[in-house]
Amino acid sequence: MDKTKLILITIVILLIIVGVFLIYKPNNHNISEVDNSNSQSVAKTEQTQELPQNSEVEKEQVDKQSLDQKSSDCTPAVGHDAGTIKHGDTTYNIVAINSQEWLKENLNIGTMADPSDNNKIEKWCYQDNETNCAVGGALYSKDEAMQYSDKEGAQGICPSGWHIPTDNDWKNLEASLCMAQEDIDNQGWRGEDQGTQIKIGGTSGFDAMLAGYRADTGKYYYRDSLARFLSSTQEDGYPLGRDLRSNKTGIFRGANTSISGYSVRCIKD
Repeated sequence: MDKTKLILITIVILLIIVGVFLIYKPNNHNISEVDNSNSQSVAKTEQTQELPQNSEVEKEQVDKQSLDQKSSDCTPAVGHDAGTIKHGDTTYNIVAINSQEWLKENLNIGTMADPSDNNKIEKWCYQDNETNCAVGGALYSKDEAMQYSDKEGAQGICPSGWHIPTDNDWKNLEASLCMAQEDIDNQGWRGEDQGTQIKIGGTSGFDAMLAGYRADTGKYYYRDSLARFLSSTQEDGYPLGRDLRSNKTGIFRGANTSISGYSVRCIKD
């Protein structure tokens, strides 16, 4: 082979190599860009998936902190025995709840008769059955219970050194059981489980019995389903009392114009 042919063959081979290089270089660049784009998409997708997961974790942590904070804000008072007191022919247990001392049983003193201002204590018994007074306490008219006084916090038929609870006495009890402050001054059904706390078996030790009530018609209603407790605070001439119901967990605050016979709990001065 002469020298001229060798040079030509070499040139052809070099041209072929350059052509192949130029053909494959853009394709490799495109593939790299696609791979990089896919990598970025995958990365973004993974980040997007992680964000909700992290948000949920953070939300759960915030919710738990809020719950812990709420729980630590108030711990309901737990009542404890504070002795006994004899009043009339009956000995009553005393329960101390926070700074208050209450009779642990509904008051039952006096003779069964329609009340009148005659210097005697007169009571009603549910369905006019004396046995019901012995079990769940008596029912009293507002005037009889307060011994015909309109004074808020009157001793009434309570033992010496004790009085018919005022609206504020009831509010203080409710506050010690962690009723929200915005609920305390409201009327109607309020609170969350404060009613449950003061019913029989509740943690407060108040042991409220659902003794029913006497309507102004003279009929009796809802024994074992409802209680209506007297307050010495009046609104338009009617006691601003408290209701409990078997199917309610809260406490009702308000004046009821159709009730004449209330359960009475005394509170120490």
